[in-house]
Amino acid sequence: MGRSPCAWLAAAASPAAAFLLASQARAAGTFAANAARELDLAEWLQDLAFDLPPFRWGPLLSVEGGNCTGLRARRVEADDVGGPRSFEVVYRVSGLSVRCQTSALSGTLIVRYELEESSAEFKVAVEPRALELPGGSLTLPLGQVTVSQCSVSFRLRRLSFEGPSILAPGLELSHQNLRRAFQRDGPAFLCEDFKGRIARKATQVLQDATASLTLRANALADLPPAPALSPTAPLVDWSEYPPLRLARAVLVERADVLARLARHRGALVVPVNRDWDLGSSSRTVSLHVESVELDGLSTLSPQRLSLRGEGSRVDLSLAYESLRIGVRSAIGVDMPGAPPLHKELNFTLSLRNASLALQALAMVSRPALEGLSVEQLQRPGCLAGCAGSAVPPEHSPLGLLDLALAAAPGLRLAAAGTLEAELAALGDATAAAAIRGYPPDFQSLLHTGIGLARPYLDAAVRGYLGGAPPCEPAVGRLGPGDAVARAMPWIFAALSAASLMGWTLALPNSMKAARLGGELIPVEDPICDDLAGCGAEPGSLSSRAAVPRAASMYFPLLIFATMALFAYADLCLGTVIDVVMTAGERTMTVGPAFAFSLVSCVVDAWGAGAYGIAALVGLLSGVWPFAKLGLLLFAWWAPPRQLSTAARGRMLRILDSLGKYSLVDSWLAILALASYRMKWHSKTEAASLLVDPVPMPPFFAFVLAAVLSLLLGHVASECHRRAAAAEEASARGLRSVTAAEPAQALPRQWKPAPASPRRRLLRREARPGEQHWLTLGLVLTAGAIFVGACVTSFQMDMSGAMAELLLDPADAKQRYSLVSLGAGVTLGKPGDWGMRMVQIVFFLFTLVIPLATIGFILFLWHAPLDHSTQEALLHFCQALDAWASFDVFVLAVAVSHFEFGLVATFLVYYDNLSTLCGWVRDHLHTECFHIECSLTLGFVLLAAAGALSHAVPKAALRLCESALDGDEDELSDGELPVS
Repeated sequence: MGRSPCAWLAAAASPAAAFLLASQARAAGTFAANAARELDLAEWLQDLAFDLPPFRWGPLLSVEGGNCTGLRARRVEADDVGGPRSFEVVYRVSGLSVRCQTSALSGTLIVRYELEESSAEFKVAVEPRALELPGGSLTLPLGQVTVSQCSVSFRLRRLSFEGPSILAPGLELSHQNLRRAFQRDGPAFLCEDFKGRIARKATQVLQDATASLTLRANALADLPPAPALSPTAPLVDWSEYPPLRLARAVLVERADVLARLARHRGALVVPVNRDWDLGSSSRTVSLHVESVELDGLSTLSPQRLSLRGEGSRVDLSLAYESLRIGVRSAIGVDMPGAPPLHKELNFTLSLRNASLALQALAMVSRPALEGLSVEQLQRPGCLAGCAGSAVPPEHSPLGLLDLALAAAPGLRLAAAGTLEAELAALGDATAAAAIRGYPPDFQSLLHTGIGLARPYLDAAVRGYLGGAPPCEPAVGRLGPGDAVARAMPWIFAALSAASLMGWTLALPNSMKAARLGGELIPVEDPICDDLAGCGAEPGSLSSRAAVPRAASMYFPLLIFATMALFAYADLCLGTVIDVVMTAGERTMTVGPAFAFSLVSCVVDAWGAGAYGIAALVGLLSGVWPFAKLGLLLFAWWAPPRQLSTAARGRMLRILDSLGKYSLVDSWLAILALASYRMKWHSKTEAASLLVDPVPMPPFFAFVLAAVLSLLLGHVASECHRRAAAAEEASARGLRSVTAAEPAQALPRQWKPAPASPRRRLLRREARPGEQHWLTLGLVLTAGAIFVGACVTSFQMDMSGAMAELLLDPADAKQRYSLVSLGAGVTLGKPGDWGMRMVQIVFFLFTLVIPLATIGFILFLWHAPLDHSTQEALLHFCQALDAWASFDVFVLAVAVSHFEFGLVATFLVYYDNLSTLCGWVRDHLHTECFHIECSLTLGFVLLAAAGALSHAVPKAALRLCESALDGDEDELSDGELPVS
């Protein structure tokens, strides 16, 4: 009878120790249990009530069972004492306390007792077991479990006996003797019972796991081979696919850049939000996984990166110095006799020197993939559509064929809280003992697991492809484009029909009469009575006799047509930036990465806070061209009572001089064309990448519209000069003679006056020194324009992840002059007629015309010419000055210095690359791509030349005009008097 209480004590203590061991084993698998701060495991263990199993002590005493509560443990430890392929761990528990009651003798005897400051130490060993799997045999620590070296010490705090049994009073009287017997014999009995019970249960669990794994692996091997897939579209051959070959070259040649970018990489968080039920009939354990966090990506080893494609298979190898996989989850435990436990848990798996090699199946439709724009390539639904259209719906075009994971032993577990941290350390030792010496076998097991999971992965892929959103058309900032282009012919047809009909019906009778031209003769002549158009006709400029009939009819039509061209150029894409990837003989163009129209530039600049560029482009290139054409139309139609001849002349001169500023948008576009052009050639692969700016038809339409606008201004000015000359002649009593009228038939006094003598505008009658200063100023201006165009005046500084990957450090700073900027427009595309036209237009307006203007002014000033030739040459020089855009280019560079970077950054994150560049910014914590325009000392010369090119020719033309006016006064004195 003296040993019976020891049996009850053993029956109580064994389940408690078993519970602790089971909890530790679960925490020490491959993940670390890291309880959140609000989780108090010690309190939950104290409230936990668990049952004691039935137990028989000897032939006379039968213990039906019982229950315990108030479980506490002050410290838990584990030491890994095994060798290679030997799982041996010593576990220690100290400060163990528990309250129990047991029932014996068919419930007639109740024993209550409490243990405190108890401790236990034991060693658990697991023998290796060989598994025969279809892929070969492997050895894992899944064999016989033995428990040895058990030692237990405890202190009995309370002991009581109750019940109707006749033994209860006697046992109560022998209280002190029984306590001594417990202390003496209890530990040995407890160890003996504990070792056998734990060994049997643990061995059975491992045997069940082995049988289940073997059964599933053999069932996988017995499956019939998958039927051969019949693609429904031409598939991408990844060995020849330009982006993949280019990526492979970048991995090899830009490993240092990738390492630098990887250091900015933060943790990758993948939402999961899945629930699993891990319970049994007697208890419910639920696990909710909220997310998986992958940390340590910044320790990527670029030198060990590998990417390779073959047919429809892609192989990828990665290596990390230290990788951590964390699982954010919540666990819920519902057990009879215990309060529910619902706490947040974090699991962390730490891997050192981890290498990952995966082989994936990627059957993708080549036509569908190559037809995607840059924006669509960033949408999962579009990529899913390319894969889903490659094979029949019942098959999976994507899959994981193989996965190999190698990591040096060294799993670290972490937990918050004292007891939790000790359990985590215990799990460290357990996990290290489990995997030591078995890495190849675990890799084979992982391979088997991939095979077992493949049907589920394929089903998940098919489900994702079936539920993926449809690939919508690109909705980036592409402008109305085609719609406006299709409307343009109808607009021109309507304008032509309306203008022709309206002006034909509205022409005054005088416009239908024969036109007169020629030199001025006396107006008092009988012929004047028979000829229409004698003197100045009243009315608008369009109705004047001096204006040719064709100009009167078609000038408004050309105004409206030019407005339509400006509308088309403003609304549609003027420039797009494509990405051209070349690998071997294959070239793939993806775009547009960026897209520009005048309207989108204004909107983007305003959104980026670049208000200067927004105002400059919006007003000068957007509003001003329409305002100028509207004012030209007003000057053409306005009667004298609304617009006098003098006011009309001033207005037309201002419109002529300011018309060229509408080209500021074109010069900014050329700055963008040169700055965005990047090219990278691989040294190890026959692969290259070109960021290629491409001018679109609206760009040329804008230049054409600007040229037409300038020409229309000159036409209006010339017609105004003719009409003004006719008015002046009428005021002096002169009239024009028709060119069809034979001069010999006229009276002598009506014959044209003789031609004026040849003379230079530079003559002695000019103010002293005026002619020399004018000549010197023009020569200095020409020299300043030439020097300013050749000197390096600004540079484009490119930075960010894209620039680091595609450019060498020396190429990230591109220094430009006007000449080198224009020459760089055709860089890499010498045979592209579009870029060649852009280059010609740029040099023509910014360099050739300004220098030609100065040259013709010098010729006009110094060459001996008759008066009519000088007057015609003066008008030609004024037209050239209205086209000279050197100063407009200087203005564009100055504005770019202050605000080009703002617009470039805005486009990167809000244009067609927004998804990709947003990911780079958010996860790599660096800029995706950035451009700044900075000025050099040479800009001082460029700005000075711009100021001179604006002011000096205008001053010279005013002097030339003043000199010609003096000549006209002298000639007027020699005219024939009216007879």
